[in-house]
Amino acid sequence: MSGGCPSGKRVFRTEAAADAALSAIWSTPRPGGRRLECRYYQCHLCERWHLTSKPLRPQRIAS
Repeated sequence: MSGGCPSGKRVFRTEAAADAALSAIWSTPRPGGRRLECRYYQCHLCERWHLTSKPLRPQRIAS
């Protein structure tokens, strides 16, 4: 798939590129109060990689 993502989010073509962008964000001082991206994930819409500030939620075990 070429171009951007239908979600409008910034696209990284590879997992390594998303990881490098995340590392760069965390190595740069930021003013207080600004949320920071904390992980990356593969998008189900474009199959590329995006950054997010939302932490992983624990999986619930069905009882």
